[in-house]
Amino acid sequence: MKNNLNGITEFVQTVDSGSLTEAASKLRVSKAHVSRNLRALEERLGVTLLNRTTRQIALTEFGSQYYERCRAALAELDAAETEASNATDRLGGTIRATVAGAFGEAILAPVVSDFLALNPLCYVELYFTSRLVNLLEEQFDLAFRVLPESDAQEDQSPVYRYKLVTCASPQYLAENGTPEHIGDLARHNCLRGTTPYWRFEKQGRYAKKTISGNWRSNNGHALVTAAKRGLGIIQVPDFYLSDELAAGDLVPLLVTQNHMDMIITANFAHTRFPPLRVQMFHDFVRGQLIKG
Repeated sequence: MKNNLNGITEFVQTVDSGSLTEAASKLRVSKAHVSRNLRALEERLGVTLLNRTTRQIALTEFGSQYYERCRAALAELDAAETEASNATDRLGGTIRATVAGAFGEAILAPVVSDFLALNPLCYVELYFTSRLVNLLEEQFDLAFRVLPESDAQEDQSPVYRYKLVTCASPQYLAENGTPEHIGDLARHNCLRGTTPYWRFEKQGRYAKKTISGNWRSNNGHALVTAAKRGLGIIQVPDFYLSDELAAGDLVPLLVTQNHMDMIITANFAHTRFPPLRVQMFHDFVRGQLIKG
């Protein structure tokens, strides 16, 4: 049996209001609309629900029974809708997110702490991994991911921007020379991260330059340490290097070669209707971190 609610709202409101005119006013429709839907409801049921005169309306015996059931059903529907709406408005609950690298450790973690201080009913689980996580299958709410800014889609707003920096120690450069062009990297010991290439900008898009060397690590701090000891050249995000560059322990290279602007985006598991706590967490992080 198919449920059909057409006319039921008008029927209940008419009984509650005592007239078609008042019911139409409360429903913000025309009196003709109410009358038409009531008539259609009675025809569908095959019974008379209301005896109507020019001055008053009165429930029939069946109409009275039907009214009580319909009124209770509409109240349940309203309660269910309110409950669903409130579920999205609760600021309590768990937020599960994934992030990788020094961004998560040095930059995101303090912001998460600030968010929790303001929203003590929330519970944040922050997982560190460079793996591309399937958010739905692994039940995460969002993932912070890196991509070149030129590759971002219109609906991918950044929560953080940074630049890639190619650098080496003064000791390494004194012993091996300073590369002047990207092509010179082929003659140098390039310390690899998670990819076999480095990124440089070319005509508004990023170009990949394959590099090689005798050190590889998926940890940026390890690469920085190796570079400081004179092992070779590295390319890492600028947030790894604030102290090293200021102290002169590492020297920027190829600064005129248009290093790629990178962004970190927050990818939602549920893109249409993320829970309010997740949306507010995203907005808070972006508000604290975005530059410009």
